[in-house]
Amino acid sequence: MFKLLSVLCTIALFAGCGPESESALSISTQSHEVSTVPMTVCATLPAGLQGKTARRYDGNDGGNFYGGTVYLAPAHPRPGDTLFVVVGLPNSHQIPEWPIIRMTANAWAAQRDVKTKRYCARDGKDVFVAELGRFDAGTRVEFAIRAKLTARFQHIWLNNGDKNFRFEVRSASTLGWVGDTHLRVAGKTIPTELAPADQALGVYTQTNPMGAAKSVDLFVLRPQQTTPQRFMMRADVDFAGPDHNNTQWTATLPKELLKNGETLQVWVRAEGVNGEVLWDSHNGKNYHLTPKSYPIGWAGGLGAYWPAQKGYREGRLFDNDGSTATGCWNNGVSVSSYSVRAVRVYAPGLTDRFYADQASLQGAAAIIRAEVYSNLTGGWMGSPAHFEGQEGNDFIYSFFAFNDFCDGGGNSAFADGSYKFKLRFSTDEGKSWFWVGSVEGNNLDLNFAYRCSYFNNPDDCLPAS
Repeated sequence: MFKLLSVLCTIALFAGCGPESESALSISTQSHEVSTVPMTVCATLPAGLQGKTARRYDGNDGGNFYGGTVYLAPAHPRPGDTLFVVVGLPNSHQIPEWPIIRMTANAWAAQRDVKTKRYCARDGKDVFVAELGRFDAGTRVEFAIRAKLTARFQHIWLNNGDKNFRFEVRSASTLGWVGDTHLRVAGKTIPTELAPADQALGVYTQTNPMGAAKSVDLFVLRPQQTTPQRFMMRADVDFAGPDHNNTQWTATLPKELLKNGETLQVWVRAEGVNGEVLWDSHNGKNYHLTPKSYPIGWAGGLGAYWPAQKGYREGRLFDNDGSTATGCWNNGVSVSSYSVRAVRVYAPGLTDRFYADQASLQGAAAIIRAEVYSNLTGGWMGSPAHFEGQEGNDFIYSFFAFNDFCDGGGNSAFADGSYKFKLRFSTDEGKSWFWVGSVEGNNLDLNFAYRCSYFNNPDDCLPAS
């Protein structure tokens, strides 16, 4: 199935449906609305398209389409706006014909085909543009895209999950609300009181109805200052909110602004397309944000974690000196018995507090950057450790999972042998690290033997001498 990711952007565009009588492969696409970016796919795009915001769809059907991209611009069309579709097709296929847009403006009572024009090649894709025309308020322009990737391949209809692609032409709506202002770290929502110092912090807000806001600004006032800093927020997500009729906006506060113990005042201003202005300022009191430092106090307790049971056992799969061993055979062990190597991490004020729900816990865990380093590939390489849960006053992170060594067929990318590894943790974007295994030596040992069980004890997988 061809899966699409719909993104609002400043432009870089695809679709598809067709009449039943045509002999063509209908690719049933799935999509959801995401963000807005500048339309800069080709330097030679039509003047009416450059710099527009657009809704983007992209994805991969697992074998037939190989990551094409579609943009609809503008994202929120008004009466009299020219509607554009931009299609990006992988040019490695030597596309034999240019895509066709099949469209209707009256629920398929009548339809017409619009030819695309090739404008450039960029990032491995041929970029095609079609101009659909201008329409009155209340018009729903619905369309699909017919494409052919190779001379031998039949036509493909891209149809956005059997819904087709749609422009909704509407008169400018009155901005009615701005709110749901909240914080995120690494994409995870966190409560205001958990905001970390020395880390970039995402601020998100929403406006209603969708497309009614022309601009949204974030204001931040530091202590002893009388003039706030202004951050322009960018449109991030359409179809947000409980009724799927909000636009979400975001801005990033740089880590230099977030000092331990220094309280910031924060508020949001939204301006509608008709000139109306609304504020989210905590009823005129502003939001107060006091970043905190969460230095790592301890990390260790190497052991095993069982994902199916969400259980942890210290010492399992490790020797007392921290050495461990693994292989690529499971000897018929059931999925419920599958275990992975894990480490516990303690950061006062962060890992030892109560979290009411999983979302809050995941947000707190995003504050800690956890990595495992090894010389499996020759030189030292790092990869993320994965947050698993909370155990007492500690967070648990897993590493060296089965798929890090072995594919589904039991094959390995590494030769049998003895290797070194170490773990490191940071809560200030890598400015300082807490190590398990020394920075300069005395690293932990990893013994790997392909023909050994992944689930065995550390000394059971020693390579043959």
